Amino acid sequence: MHQAKVLFPTEHRLFRFCGFLFWFCLPLTLVIYGGQFINLSTVAIIFAAMPVAILLVSIVVLNAPTSLLQLAGASLALISLLFFLQETFRDATSDSWKGALAVVVAVIMFACLYVQRKKRVSESQLNLN
Repeated sequence: MHQAKVLFPTEHRLFRFCGFLFWFCLPLTLVIYGGQFINLSTVAIIFAAMPVAILLVSIVVLNAPTSLLQLAGASLALISLLFFLQETFRDATSDSWKGALAVVVAVIMFACLYVQRKKRVSESQLNLN
């Protein structure tokens, strides 16, 4: 059985490097950094907002069709996350905001690069045959 290789087009080498840097290296480094200042379960809850971040970036960048129910769910998820963070950091140390900010930036970077990759793959129309 012959397996076809799925390679990114060569004209997007700079994007591949940016993907390596901003989709893997920096976000994971920020998550590890954030874990030094906040509880790892809080890191996981913040990072669980990734699908919401991807949806919102897709709406802005790709003009993705979205239902009212999806927007309501995304809004509810973000508001819940904000209330959770507010309650979590009420009794936390003064450096907790650094950890939370690092993880939120990681989520935003990951979501932006994910959507850009989706946009570029659809533009180049990779053929898997």
